[in-house]
Amino acid sequence: MVTRFQTPARAAFAPERAPVDLLNRGEPSFRHDLQELTEAIQADRRIALEQARQLQLAAQLLLQDEAARLGRLDPQDLRAAAMAEGASRARAQATQLQQEARLAAVRVPMVRKTEALLHGRVTDEAGAPAGPLTVTLVDARGEAVEGVAPVEADAAGYYALVVPAEVASHLPAEGRYAVSLAHGGAHLSPPMEPQPLSAGMVGFQPVALDAADLRRLHLREAFPAAPSPAAKAIRKKTAGPSSETPPAGTPPTPAQPPEEPKDLDPSERDEHPGEPKPPARPEHPGRSRPPDDSDKA
Repeated sequence: MVTRFQTPARAAFAPERAPVDLLNRGEPSFRHDLQELTEAIQADRRIALEQARQLQLAAQLLLQDEAARLGRLDPQDLRAAAMAEGASRARAQATQLQQEARLAAVRVPMVRKTEALLHGRVTDEAGAPAGPLTVTLVDARGEAVEGVAPVEADAAGYYALVVPAEVASHLPAEGRYAVSLAHGGAHLSPPMEPQPLSAGMVGFQPVALDAADLRRLHLREAFPAAPSPAAKAIRKKTAGPSSETPPAGTPPTPAQPPEEPKDLDPSERDEHPGEPKPPARPEHPGRSRPPDDSDKA
């Protein structure tokens, strides 16, 4: 027999929910039925948190508009400052609800008594997800545990490393285990206290990365420092006019023809530029001095 739970049609308002199918076959279907119920409850929680976040964002906009209106009427009105403070609180609550909605999307895998589980979240110092990461189970020496496949952290920063039964049965009792992180070819072993792990155990290992760790894993880019006023002055002084780049979309300046000299007589202009000019012929061949009065006689 299959039991199906659905939203009643007479509800005035209710979020759209997926039907939940329970097999009701006792021990054989217990795991399936429990997963179905857990999934339905978590989905409802996530939808409710998202709706609450939307309400907080709407309240923020209304409070901001009212604060601006009161400020225009009377800059000294204390209600404007109270409205602005309320808008800031609504924004902070919306951010918190967004974080809770991400956590509601996390699904902790169910493990058998012969298996083991190490799970947690990888976040930054503010508690936000660090980003896409590959998480590997390592021993106390930092070597990957054979038989346990690496996993990818999800949008909430959550990871779950399930140790199969055949591997968990061979884990030494005195063994200690931690996680190693990788992203974009960069690897990091965050400082943490390794913890025991054996068959039937579930370990929780959260990881908080600081700014240096995030840059080392290429999850946060370092912004270059702004040039100082002295550096800007030196750059402006040394840069020539040709170094300036015209803004995008500016049409190219057409080439101007070479300007002819203005102080030349039209008869002396070169009509065929580029051709070699013949040597100038002297007015009195064979003479190296200018003529004088004796030559005329």
